[in-house]
Amino acid sequence: MGSSEKETIVSKNANNSSLKQFLSEYLIVFVLAAMVAILTGLNPNFLSLNNILNMLTQTAIYGILALGIFIVLISKGIDLSVGSTLAFAGILAGTISQTQNAIDKIFPGLGMAPLAVTILITLAIGGVVGIINGSLIAYTGIPPFIATLGTQIAVRGAALMVSKGKPVSNINPQMNWFGSRIFGVIPVPVLIYVLIIFIIWVIMNYTSFGKSIYAIGGNVEAAEISGIK
Repeated sequence: MGSSEKETIVSKNANNSSLKQFLSEYLIVFVLAAMVAILTGLNPNFLSLNNILNMLTQTAIYGILALGIFIVLISKGIDLSVGSTLAFAGILAGTISQTQNAIDKIFPGLGMAPLAVTILITLAIGGVVGIINGSLIAYTGIPPFIATLGTQIAVRGAALMVSKGKPVSNINPQMNWFGSRIFGVIPVPVLIYVLIIFIIWVIMNYTSFGKSIYAIGGNVEAAEISGIK
């Protein structure tokens, strides 16, 4: 085999490798573009501003959850309990925020909690579940999949117990702000989502914590030798 033939083969392999890398990075973008084109062809109103804002509002909560999972996945972990934690935190936030004259009030003897208290309790619930998951994984050696599967079932059951199978209605009117639009256009959930994206980006790229997460996900042994707990 001549040198020219070898160079041709090497060039083809390099091109194939570059194509595979390009597809692995941007294939989802082309798929999304194709879906948008098809849906726009079926319904021209799909790309209307109001419809786009509605879709962003509906998907913002999933995006916020995905940001948390993003950090976990980078460290080669997994958390199956995020959906159940969201349900439990949401149910509890709703029940303690019910007005005194609410229909089918879950806790009749409990008054309406202030908005700040509701937010703090909701965040605390997520933190407690996270601590339980982390402790099970770090100190018992239980694989993340099994540990978070167990908490998923437990937390979902806790949500059902708190709600007693009843719908939660007549909550604190101040909570409606989180589902509103600023100036009648910009959805508040989307603004919160963008803010959290920026915070996560800063943490992962400009803090030692973020660098440690990348190091652990890349090579646990090397990260431990370098001094990361």
